[in-house]
Amino acid sequence: MVRKKAKKTINTKALIFIGIAVVGLILAILGLCTPWITKSSGNLAEGLFATFFDDVQKACETFKIEIYSIGIVRTFGIIAFVLAIIATALIVLKTLGIFELKGLIKLIVAVAVVVVAVLLLVFAINYVTSLNDVIDKIPSFLGVDFYSMGIASFLLPIGTATTGVAYLLNK
Repeated sequence: MVRKKAKKTINTKALIFIGIAVVGLILAILGLCTPWITKSSGNLAEGLFATFFDDVQKACETFKIEIYSIGIVRTFGIIAFVLAIIATALIVLKTLGIFELKGLIKLIVAVAVVVVAVLLLVFAINYVTSLNDVIDKIPSFLGVDFYSMGIASFLLPIGTATTGVAYLLNK
């Protein structure tokens, strides 16, 4: 009697976590590409790397007004995006049986991804609040009444946190 070797299959649970991580990664990608700040006067909006933020920084320096730095928001945006890619890649590599982090290291990586996502959201909120404080000090500043957070301010942190949680729960 000839025995056939059983093929190694990927279980449904692993595919679900890959799907969740991919959705999180797509949200993170959209978060980098869509507007972060929305202006009240019209439908104008600015992406994370728009020159608008540099112009605001220069205007605040000219008028000697302190404003929260956009640099920290940009830095954490990039870090969050990279961590979302890493978390998704780690899920896929574990599912394929190529590479796996275990124990405390896995926990640290997953928590770091979620913490960076939360910090990014906090820094984005602080920047928008700071921007609105500048408008209060200079009412005609750039011809708008107020700024609000655009959709990307939420997409990137949510996408990053989703990949981190999916990585943590993937067993």
